[in-house]
Formats: sequence, structure tokens, C-alpha cells
Amino acid sequence: MARTKRGTPPSYRRHSSGQACVTVRDLTGRRREILLGTWNSPESKAEYARVLSELAAHQGRLAAHQQSASAFGDLTVNELIVAFWKHAEEHYRHADGRPTGELANLRDALRPLRRLYGPTLARQFDAVALETLQQELVREGKLARTTINARVNRIRRAFRWAVRKQLVPGEVLLGLGAVPGLQRGRTKAREPKGVRPVAWDHVRAALPFMPRPVAAMVRVQWLSGCRAGEVTVMRGRDLTPGERTWTYQPGLHKNTWRGKPRKVLLGPKAQEVIKPFLRPNAEEFLFRPGDATAEHHARRASARRSRRTPSELKRRRKQAPQVSPGDCYDRRSYRQAVVRACRRAGVPAWSPLQLRHSRATEIRRRYGLEATQCVLGHEYADVTQLYAERNEALAAEIMAEIG
Repeated sequence: MARTKRGTPPSYRRHSSGQACVTVRDLTGRRREILLGTWNSPESKAEYARVLSELAAHQGRLAAHQQSASAFGDLTVNELIVAFWKHAEEHYRHADGRPTGELANLRDALRPLRRLYGPTLARQFDAVALETLQQELVREGKLARTTINARVNRIRRAFRWAVRKQLVPGEVLLGLGAVPGLQRGRTKAREPKGVRPVAWDHVRAALPFMPRPVAAMVRVQWLSGCRAGEVTVMRGRDLTPGERTWTYQPGLHKNTWRGKPRKVLLGPKAQEVIKPFLRPNAEEFLFRPGDATAEHHARRASARRSRRTPSELKRRRKQAPQVSPGDCYDRRSYRQAVVRACRRAGVPAWSPLQLRHSRATEIRRRYGLEATQCVLGHEYADVTQLYAERNEALAAEIMAEIG
């Protein structure tokens, strides 16, 4: 049964018109009164029970088909964004409760929408408005063409959710669908450079300037060809030792939400990199930012030449600082650490994604496209289960030799 903040369901009460009614809140947090019929009649009580059931199904908010167009005629884009964000924070999460990277992508996409059209009525946000926003992103010149298209699509996704919840009429989404994406060669938006392999000389030069956990992740990625998001969440429980190769099955990966399994095969070289980071508690992440922070403070203390004063010896670090290292790196913090090391090393900046491309290039050159597909975990529609098993055996041989 749906309940209010006080823990009780919204009450069945008598309206000034003499009918029965119930007061609830909609998806935007506004209070709404629903008339249930003749006071104290069996029909009104049955309607009251139905409303409570629908509230329970929609997290204590007004059911979608109860929201009339007139009731939401004054809904602004700002209010729509707030309502959609509450949905996004619950929906775009991993099984362990951590937010996915899509939440940050949605935040970046909704910021220009709020800046340009926040006070606008949501039902008046049409194709002209979306195209204006699209061209504004082009004029700013900060984003590539494909990034602009992705952000426009995420704005459409927010309005698609609003239509499903009957916050805006369906004609709005129909109009937004008429705005085409930016096409190559037909827009002033810059084209993405694409991801290119990184030279090992640049990787090797940057390694000494990285925190120890980051350097280990770079080496594991270079040797195995796994994704950045897969190496950052590596735990002992996800590793299965074998005779020649280890199998790593990440608990969280790119296609977790699709229910697809992922196996990363680790050869002897990658195993030697990982072994110093194995922990007694198999549930802990292997590569932790807190370890890098502790090692940084230890190095500074050992390199100090002056003696500590009595006040410094008594001083202790905060037990509960406002900002503390996370349990594991995410893709952004991992990339930031790599780019910072490249600057200190004086080499062109490269990203962890380029490590995967470098491995793919080498494997394809030495072993062919079939082996590359298997080692990197790429999936094609025409690959049968028997073919996948054959590929897995081939991948094990490859990683035992080069990984």
C-alpha cells in the first residue's frame, strides 16, 4: 500500500462538493485531488483502493493515466528535468547500487537544455527548439559531431519518458523525432578524431609517473586488451586460476544490464602484475585509490628533511574527511591519472581506451580477425555457440603466449 512520509496511506475523505476524494502527489511533487465518486459508496471505496494500488506501483506518486492534460499544462522544462532525474538516479545503477556512467552523460546532455529552455513550458518544446539547441552546441565548437548527436538523443529520451508518464502530450515527442542528427560533411561541427592505438614507448615513458595501482591497471589492459571499466572493478572473487591462463569474469561490465557474460583471459605476464594486489578479502577491489593516496603520503613523509614539530606529531588526519578516496577507480579518474602522468613524462597524452585498440591491432596482425573478436569480447549476430567455444580455446592459446 502506498504511504506518505509519515508512514500512513493518503486518507479517504469528503470533498467540499460532497463526493469522496483522496489527495496525492504527482511525479513532479505537486499535490493533486482525485474525485472518487459518491461519498461512502462501495464504488468510491473500490476506486480509492485502486488509486492506492497505482500509487504503490509508481513509488507513491500519481498514476500516469490519472494526470490530465489540463493538470500538466503549466509544467516547465525545468520541472520535467527534475522529475526525469529522480527516475534516472534509480534506473541507471549497477547491481551493487553504484551509478553507471550513463548518469554523468545525461547530466551533461540536460545542462544546455536547462540553460536555454528551463522556464519554457514542456508542451511547447518543439522541433524548432531542439534544432536551436543542437545548433547552439555546434556554434560553441567544444563538442564533436557524434557527441552532439548523442546528447540530442538523450534529450529525446527524457521527453520520451515524460510522454510515457503523460507529463507532456505525445505530439511533443513526434515533433522532436523530426529533427535529424548531424551528418558527416554537412555541418560545421568538427569530426571526431577516432581512437588510435598508442605506441608502447609512450606508455612506458608515462608508467613511472603513475600511482602504483594505476600503473598496474595500465599493464593489465595492455596485456589483456580488456576495457577500462573492466580493469577498474577487478576483485579476487572474479578471478579463476587455470593451468596456463586465468579467467576474469567482471561482476560489472559494459553489457551487464543485457545479461551477457564476459570473460577476460589473463596470461602469465598479466598474472604477475596482478599477484601483488591480491587481498585476503576477495570481495575488495584490487586497485584502490586509497592505496595510492596512502603511498603518496608515505613518500612525502620519507622524503622530508626537516624534523617534525611537536604539534605536527600530535596532529592526526581527519577520521571522516569530506572528500575521501573511493573503493575503486572509475573510468574518468583512471583516465585523469593517466593523462596527468603523460604530462609529467612529457609525452603526448593518451587514454586507457587506446590500450585496448593497441592490443586489438597487434592480435589482428598476428592472428587474424577471428582471434581479435574472441579476445576482446566482441559479439556478432552470425557467431554460433559452437564457433564461440572454438574461439575461446583459440583465445586461451593466444593469451598464454603473449599475455
